[in-house]
Amino acid sequence: MNLFFYLRVFGVLLAGVTLSQPVVQAATANAPIPDETLDYSINWPSGLSLGEAHWKAHNSGTAQAPVWEFGFNAEAHIPAYGLSDSYYAKASGAYCTDKLSKDEQHGSRKTDETETVDPKTLTATRTPSSGEGVSTLTVPDCVHDALSFLFFTRRELLSGRIPPPQTILFGGRYEVKLTPLGEEKIRSGDRTYDTDKYGCHVQGPSSSVDMDIYFARDAVRTPVRVRIPLAMGAFSVELEH
Repeated sequence: MNLFFYLRVFGVLLAGVTLSQPVVQAATANAPIPDETLDYSINWPSGLSLGEAHWKAHNSGTAQAPVWEFGFNAEAHIPAYGLSDSYYAKASGAYCTDKLSKDEQHGSRKTDETETVDPKTLTATRTPSSGEGVSTLTVPDCVHDALSFLFFTRRELLSGRIPPPQTILFGGRYEVKLTPLGEEKIRSGDRTYDTDKYGCHVQGPSSSVDMDIYFARDAVRTPVRVRIPLAMGAFSVELEH
């Protein structure tokens, strides 16, 4: 399994985060998680920093009719290999995806494309920035992209539910399944957190990813840590303070 594939999936899907502002209002089962700005640290198995990432979530609609906009960008400091990713997603108040844009730079390989979902035909159209090679794939009703799935998962956990196995959109279709693994107290940065640990299996068109995600037992179920076991050791995304 290519390390860079792991970095892309766990960084975008369910990465550990830290709030830029430590005070957040509580979310409830009947209210969305508030706007937030989040900062990430991606670490080698040794604990040394591999890179950083930044996440933003903003409701550009109203409280009654939310329109969610998510942004994520990441950069890894790898000798002789540039890794820089930027994503933008737009979704409804139920986190149903409307659009997902990807701008990826992995060494000499560059990807720049947009996927637009048509809820009437249950299709997603994938359009490269060049306008060539446009393709279409079928998607489930109210499909979530990788970014909106993060918010959807946290909302479900707040409601006392575990998201069922489902298909998410991230260029192609990916099957995602969460499995509860119990409670665990962990230390991240300069704080100790009570967390709920979940195993996450992601099956893509030609690759699969397994990871452990630790959600804080706080008012918004902040992801505190993501741990990826690989042959060379366990990489992680850690909450910083």
